[in-house]
Amino acid sequence: DLADLYARLAAHAGASGVYHANDEGDERVNDIVGAIRPYLPVKPDVRYVPIEEARTKMGAYAEALALDQVVRSPRARALGWTPSLHSVAGNAARLLEEWRASRN
Repeated sequence: DLADLYARLAAHAGASGVYHANDEGDERVNDIVGAIRPYLPVKPDVRYVPIEEARTKMGAYAEALALDQVVRSPRARALGWTPSLHSVAGNAARLLEEWRASRN
C-alpha cells in the first residue's frame, strides 16, 4: 500500500506536504497491541501511567503520547490511492509474518 502511494506521489508533480496512508478504521493502539501480543515470544509490558507522572518523567513528550488522534487520508485518496489492507489488528498475523520475512 505504501509503495503504491509513494509511486502516485512521485508521479504527481504538485504533490507536497503531509500525506497520511491509512484505512480510516480508527483503531486504538491498545487494540493493535492486543492483536499482536499472542504472536510475540516476549509479551509487551503495557502499563497505564497517570499523565502527571508521565509529565514528570518525560516532559512535554508525555502530552504527545496521551493524545487521542483521528487520522484521515483525503489527500492520498485524491490521488486515487486506496488501501488494500484494512485493520491492523485484524491482520496482525499477516503483518508480523511479512515483517519477519523482510528481515531475512
